[in-house]
Amino acid sequence: MNGRARHAQIFRPINTTNHAETHAVGPIPFAHNRPPVILKVKGRAVPEWGLVNNSAGETPSSPVISTEPEVALELIPYGSTRLRITEFPVLASPAKK
Repeated sequence: MNGRARHAQIFRPINTTNHAETHAVGPIPFAHNRPPVILKVKGRAVPEWGLVNNSAGETPSSPVISTEPEVALELIPYGSTRLRITEFPVLASPAKK
């Protein structure tokens, strides 16, 4: 596991930046190369989210603050991947000026 997996999700309503892409279910329902659904969202890395035994450590309490750049994330069903993440921290809303 690398640091790429340790991100907090930026929660926004489903729109042009957060959306779901669906596919017909094939002969292998949760095939890695064609999962039935892909959620496309934005997030930011959480540098203080550490590793434990080469896996993500305990999920930081939400909300978290991150100044890392916003990146695109693709989330696929738990059964379609070997890297399994069941919980993401939520990013704090940016401070209003």
